[in-house]
Amino acid sequence: MVKQGFAKTAFTKLYSTAPWKPYPPSLKALPSWPLLEELVDQNKLSPNDTVLIDRLFKRENIPQETALFLCHLILAAKEGHLCVHVKDGVMTPSILQIWKNREGSPLLEDEAAQLSQIACTGAQFLMAHRLAAIHVHQDNFYLKKYWDYESQFLAALKRHMECPPTIQINNNDLIEKVEMLCKNGKLQPEQGDAVIKGCSNSFMLLSGGPGTGKTYTAGQLIKIFWSQLSHEQKENFEIVLAAPTGKAAANLHNSLLKAIEDEEDFPSIQAKTLHGLLGIKSNSVPSHPTRLTADLLLVDESSMLDVRLAASLLSAAKPGSRLILLGDQHQLPSVDAGSIFADLTRASQNSPSHLLPCTQLNKCLRTDINALVEFAQSIRTGNHTQIFQHLKNGSMAEVNLFPLASQPAKAQHQIIQKTLESFSNDVKSNLDEKDLLNQSQSFRLLSPLRLGPFGFDTLNQLIWNAVSKRLHSDWIAIPIIIISNDHKEELFNGDTGILIRQLPLQSVSSDDYALFQGRNGQRSIRKLSAALLPRYEYAYCLSVHKSQGSEFDHVSLVLPQGASHMGREVLYTAVTRARKQIDIHTTDEILLETIENQALRQSGIFTRINA
Repeated sequence: MVKQGFAKTAFTKLYSTAPWKPYPPSLKALPSWPLLEELVDQNKLSPNDTVLIDRLFKRENIPQETALFLCHLILAAKEGHLCVHVKDGVMTPSILQIWKNREGSPLLEDEAAQLSQIACTGAQFLMAHRLAAIHVHQDNFYLKKYWDYESQFLAALKRHMECPPTIQINNNDLIEKVEMLCKNGKLQPEQGDAVIKGCSNSFMLLSGGPGTGKTYTAGQLIKIFWSQLSHEQKENFEIVLAAPTGKAAANLHNSLLKAIEDEEDFPSIQAKTLHGLLGIKSNSVPSHPTRLTADLLLVDESSMLDVRLAASLLSAAKPGSRLILLGDQHQLPSVDAGSIFADLTRASQNSPSHLLPCTQLNKCLRTDINALVEFAQSIRTGNHTQIFQHLKNGSMAEVNLFPLASQPAKAQHQIIQKTLESFSNDVKSNLDEKDLLNQSQSFRLLSPLRLGPFGFDTLNQLIWNAVSKRLHSDWIAIPIIIISNDHKEELFNGDTGILIRQLPLQSVSSDDYALFQGRNGQRSIRKLSAALLPRYEYAYCLSVHKSQGSEFDHVSLVLPQGASHMGREVLYTAVTRARKQIDIHTTDEILLETIENQALRQSGIFTRINA
């Protein structure tokens, strides 16, 4: 007798519940959904999505119209929406906005409208027949876990805002000091308003685009607040800085060091990633809720906060502490579900300021980037006429449009050649390490996609193939990005640096090393053995998402077919990464589609917070 292996035994045992196996005779009475099968055959729905619906809901005896709506709800969740809004036969987000075929193209308007009508009918079934995995609140339909996260976040926010700051300061002294700084030109009036709100409330939002001085304002806020504390209060007062990524945390730390460098009695503060601060590993939820001890917690790049992370943060904040969120609500939202910062800033515009304090910084204080800021402003408002005028008549030397060739191979070649011109790969023996690191950070190619001919995975590999054929020295400098956290070496997901390797390239040697920006200020350089690095990827090309929190002198953005559904936010985010120049590789059609779309995510936060 031949013994059956473990894998085969497990497979045989599980096969009866495999999604591709027909239902047993006892379940033959279950409803059939020929519409979904037809959509899969026509490449308008993924088999994986229908399998999930099939297994979760088929035994609930729901009609195929409702099954279609649930497919839409799951697809919307994958795109970061917390819910789907249905009212008067209109769904938000719509099928036209969300559904893509296998090639990444949207459905035709007529067929999307027809499917939307069917799905809206299916949504009505859920109003009368509740399902355990679905929550319906007014006109919003949620997958249960996102309803729970949203509710947890709103409850924690309400608790935190209803608890006044434990440590009170003299408001008259505070206002007098801020007014003096504004009079002396140290603060703009809107920055002074932010300082007063942040010092006086338990929660505050500070929003602004590039060059408006968000981190400068935050530094002045901390400095002024610290000066208002008594000696006894200073002894136990704890200040914590945090950001969603290691790169953003390091930038925040370095920026605030400048604001407090002349304060002799100021305590040592270190910026942390939010995952590290809250004890969250990867996408898991802490088994024991974290309780933070910070009296003042300042979080930068808050546009990257997803609903789960925001709920964990607010739940962990110490009652009576001050929590200040910095960000730009016009940037790309988080990779995971939710657009918390944008929702809160929008809600603040429709609520009394004392309920949801928010300051919007609008004035650009850096004259060297005025042209780029003006261009970013045109993108933010969706002014495509002004955008094309700038691009076509060459009125902005800082902004350049390069037509994307229709043949992918030709377009790739054009992009790669321009990228190679901007990267210095050979390492000269007399080059200073600081200069080497700064040089590697002066340019970056960005793409909004991971896969496909213009995804950053593909472009990185193609650029590396080209680089490896044209080396002329004994050493090579390779831009890299860390993709996992290493707390021992203080390297975190999103940190960028350069890997210095000796030629010819074989296995990693003891002489190979990497350079990163220091954690204790812009002037320092960290040098680590290549053998000690956590997982990393080449970073000739970065995703637009991963570029958040970073700035480069020169940015080159490839905006291919399939990127327009990310909306103008992806273009705005890329443009605001550039200090001096932005090149855009795309077509007029794709650019227009991108500008006309907005990556607004549906949630119930706006309506529930103002209810």
